[in-house]
Amino acid sequence: MNSSSHNKVNIRHLLLSILTGLVFGVFVWYVWRLDYAEAEQDRRDIAVAQSRLITERFIQRADDEIERLRNFKRRIETHDDNPDLLWEFETDLILAQSLSVPFIQWISPDLTVLRSYGDPDYLSLEQLDPSANDQRRAGLRQSQQDSLLSVSGSYSFRGDGDESQDEKFFIIDIPVYRNETYIGSLAAGLDFDMLFDAVMQQRETYSVKLRDEDGNLFYSYGEHSQEEQNGDLAHKQQLDLYNGRGGFWYSTIVADREELRAEIFANLKLNLVLGFMFSALVGAALYFILGFYSAKRSYGISNRKLRAVIRSSPLAIYTVNKKGIVTDFWNSAAENMFGFRTREVTDQYLPDITKESAVEFQQMIHSVLGGEDFYMEESTRTRKDGTEFDVRVFATPTKKSGGDKGEVLVMVENITLQKETERELQNEKQVSDTILKGQPGLFYLIDEKRHLVRWNKNVNDFFGLTDAELNEMNFLELFIEEERLKVLEAIQNANNTGELEVETVVRSGGELYDFYFNGTLMTIGQRRFIVGNGVNITERNRTRDELQRSLDEKEVLLSEIHHRVKNNLAIIANLIDIQLINIDDETMTEILRETQNRIFSIAGVHEMLYDVKNFSQISFKEYLRKLFRRIFDLYEDKHHLTSYDLRVKVEYLNINQAIPLGLLLTEFITNSFKHGFDRNHAGLITIEITGGSDLIHVVYKDNGKGFETDIFENSSSMGMILSRSLLKQLSAEYSVNGENGFEISFSFTTRMRGAHSTLN
Repeated sequence: MNSSSHNKVNIRHLLLSILTGLVFGVFVWYVWRLDYAEAEQDRRDIAVAQSRLITERFIQRADDEIERLRNFKRRIETHDDNPDLLWEFETDLILAQSLSVPFIQWISPDLTVLRSYGDPDYLSLEQLDPSANDQRRAGLRQSQQDSLLSVSGSYSFRGDGDESQDEKFFIIDIPVYRNETYIGSLAAGLDFDMLFDAVMQQRETYSVKLRDEDGNLFYSYGEHSQEEQNGDLAHKQQLDLYNGRGGFWYSTIVADREELRAEIFANLKLNLVLGFMFSALVGAALYFILGFYSAKRSYGISNRKLRAVIRSSPLAIYTVNKKGIVTDFWNSAAENMFGFRTREVTDQYLPDITKESAVEFQQMIHSVLGGEDFYMEESTRTRKDGTEFDVRVFATPTKKSGGDKGEVLVMVENITLQKETERELQNEKQVSDTILKGQPGLFYLIDEKRHLVRWNKNVNDFFGLTDAELNEMNFLELFIEEERLKVLEAIQNANNTGELEVETVVRSGGELYDFYFNGTLMTIGQRRFIVGNGVNITERNRTRDELQRSLDEKEVLLSEIHHRVKNNLAIIANLIDIQLINIDDETMTEILRETQNRIFSIAGVHEMLYDVKNFSQISFKEYLRKLFRRIFDLYEDKHHLTSYDLRVKVEYLNINQAIPLGLLLTEFITNSFKHGFDRNHAGLITIEITGGSDLIHVVYKDNGKGFETDIFENSSSMGMILSRSLLKQLSAEYSVNGENGFEISFSFTTRMRGAHSTLN
């Protein structure tokens, strides 16, 4: 019985829903027909507007092609260098880019075709030859006479007399002047079929006819069979396509009524479908609304599921009435959080149990029952054992099932652990802030956008800026404008290398300061930061500059001293030259010459030191070449057959050892000339100097007469005494061989400071 009754009720609901849907469907059809009529009128207006747009696009495309040729004409007028290259380049470019220019010609003032480029099929037409076509000749003459661009048209491409198959094209003549003198005409063909077909793409609902000033049809697009039936959709317009001599073109554009109607239906079809769907939804909604009451029976099941969710929630959940009495729920999370069982709190005033503020509690209830959700970020509650803990509270209004009294659903989250973590973080922040305050220099932390994130108090004090001002600033604004690019490059480099290092300039209190900034790239989560420090190096740089200036002054002074010493030694040598004029004694002359050699040996070192920047080292190889050349010049008369072989592998030597070594070699060479070689003897002096940064090895030998080694050790002559003294000054270890000439080899260690000179 109950089952049969239930089925009848469902059938009645279904029939009522279907009837309601049909009524709505009829209404939708009526409204849609009104929209269709309005849309049809709109499409007529759109068709006329679209026709105007098509005409404007024709004008624009044609004018663009003509302007392209005008630009070519201007380049001919202004460029008279290498016309062949200009014509080859420009015509190739125009013919490649243009859809409507099949050929280009250059016609001389006497109407001779000098140049032709483009489609051979067009260029072979007799119509293009001014000498063979009266129409072409007249057009060119008129264009030259008026000094204006002219368009002659229209010509047939096939020329077979069948108008339906002819390719119509125009010829444009542009007179060209250079220095106000006519030099010829630029002629080009204009075939607009492809150009205008491109305009008509995706406009298949329109048919087009274009006629020239004589009424000749030169362009057609689409079907024209329904032109009479669709007269209200036709648009006729006169076209003025160019500035110059010529007539007008006329366009007729007609829209296809059936295509427009199909388009309207396609656009409104969705509305009709949606309307019918809405009607069906209304019927279905009515059916489901009627079935709502049967679904209400499942409420009890849903309520039990909700309670299961509340019981398993990690938040403490309970409900209180407007008096603050606990009425429902008090889930297991609340029991664990507060330590009270459900029976201990039910029908109890909650502040008496949780020790929370009664005033705040009543304010919460009043606010929630007033229709507002309540949220308290932080508060404190007390457990049954008397311990306190931190909580976050959220409350929302509800109604008790089956009653009309307002109740409040309260959810409490234990945030004690979170608060402890926050306090630890705050303590760590205080420690880090204390460290930053004691940090020397300008500490900074910037993000990817170069905004300051953290800084120490030194930054505020140095720049005189508040925290609020620094918080709004970009890091680059701390530097003078001329230095910002350098600092930006250093930051970008740090993003790649992980390290920032730059010396730059900042401004503070109207004064400029040199600073050294360093930093390190670090990543926190997905964000990248640069943390670093800035150190004021103004005083360091000032001291460095002062030291550099002092060093430069001393180098100049030392260079001048060497120059003056060299000059004084040169004066002494010149005085000896003067003295030699009045001396006839050969022995005395030889002694003075030897003295001159020694003076030149010392002066040569000072001369080289005058021109170098490093006074601790001289180019010893160059020094020896000059010294030996000087000595050999002195003995050129007696020993012109003597030569020397200089093998110096040591490039530089310090002054403390260069002077004694130079004097020593001077003594050896002088001794070879005086005692080792006879006149006209082909003598050979070989000097080999090798070594490195620690030890220098020297070998001197000649192919002269030679002598006993005891003579070198015991001789009391000035030359031998000086040689032994110089070897001692160099702290050299040596060995002498007097067979088959004179040979001495010795070695000494390199050092910056040499021993004092002595003849003992």
